[in-house]
Amino acid sequence: MLVLLQRCSYALMVMAGLSLTGVHANPASAKTITPSQATQLAGKGMQWVKAHYGEPPSIWYSEGKVKPQWPKITVWDYGTFAVFFEQKTVLHTVIR
Repeated sequence: MLVLLQRCSYALMVMAGLSLTGVHANPASAKTITPSQATQLAGKGMQWVKAHYGEPPSIWYSEGKVKPQWPKITVWDYGTFAVFFEQKTVLHTVIR
């Protein structure tokens, strides 16, 4: 199921014109997040997320030119949830 969700998320990003490069670290203990916590992350900064949830095991970066209509997107994958950033601000959180 997790692999299917990762493939679907990646497919959606590719269809939206995003190309991502991944950086993987050794997976830490699985972190969890509730739906109410996920909605409260929108607008927070990278430093805030890192202070509360730690270093993400996987990080995905957008590739290509950064333009106002195509901002830099970064995805921090914690295994049980992923946090999507536009530059350094949380846009969305996906719970798996």
